[in-house]
Amino acid sequence: MIVLACQPVCAATSGRSITVTTNPVARGVTLTTVPAPGCPTGCECLSAADAQARWGAGGYTQCSQTPCYQYSTEIGSIKFFCYQQKKVTTAVVGNIPPVTTTLVPVIKNVPAVPTTTLAKIITPDPCSMQGKVNCGGTCVDIKSDPANCGQCGGKCPGKADTCFAGFCQAGCTAGQTECNYGYCVDLLTNSDHCGACGNVCMPNSQCIDGSCVCIDGFDKCDGGKTCIDVRDDPENCGKCGHECSFKGYDTCCGGNCKHIMMDPANCGSCGTICPDGMECDHGHCIEPFDYEKDKQDRDEQKNELFELLNKIIEIKEHILQCASFSGC
Repeated sequence: MIVLACQPVCAATSGRSITVTTNPVARGVTLTTVPAPGCPTGCECLSAADAQARWGAGGYTQCSQTPCYQYSTEIGSIKFFCYQQKKVTTAVVGNIPPVTTTLVPVIKNVPAVPTTTLAKIITPDPCSMQGKVNCGGTCVDIKSDPANCGQCGGKCPGKADTCFAGFCQAGCTAGQTECNYGYCVDLLTNSDHCGACGNVCMPNSQCIDGSCVCIDGFDKCDGGKTCIDVRDDPENCGKCGHECSFKGYDTCCGGNCKHIMMDPANCGSCGTICPDGMECDHGHCIEPFDYEKDKQDRDEQKNELFELLNKIIEIKEHILQCASFSGC
């Protein structure tokens, strides 16, 4: 499917180039534009279908054989020419100058009459007023109707085919849906068009059977608006809304609140395991405190201190004896 920024008639008398934009993912159509030279005064740059829709069959003439606008596709070239409503000039009678009168559209089988009075009483064709063509009593846009593509009865062959600018375009294959102007997607698995065109799945989720589902380890939290990893989120630990708020147990490890300052299986961080025989102290693995050995060490220190005091006492007594007797 292709989107035109401007219809061909917008360059009828401008003399400027016409800009045509296409969707880069459109299939089967590549447009090449050429500058629009403009049309003479009173003429308009139209396709033949548009001229017929506006003035009726046989109610218009072509101003020149040079295209006023064209673009090419892989299936053909589309050209627009300068057209104007057909005019009739009456013959000269005596000294009366010729009179030029515009023919009005024919209603049913009533022939057109060159008079301005008739234009006031004839109702224009309703299809022409809508920019469409009368196909069997139904107003049809032959530029976009796949059952009347380019002309009345011009049905596109494929069931999923579309009609653009009067040309049939191949549709999406079975099981796919057209989104974003020609982009065929599977609504059951596409995370940018999950279940419907434009339904984008949230981060950390995937489209399964047309529904956005969080990937393994993630749960829908915040009212289903976000997918959160409940294995390491302290505000949603193990499940949505479960906050690690108990004193010290403020870290979420594997979906459980842990005290990483003293947990030998998560010492300092989740998953840090202390070697056998060691314990976690303030987030560091250390040798465990041996109370029995500590008691023995203290007893040995006491004994050494007592021995030292006894030595001091002996030395003091010896000094006193020496001071009492001469010749010591």
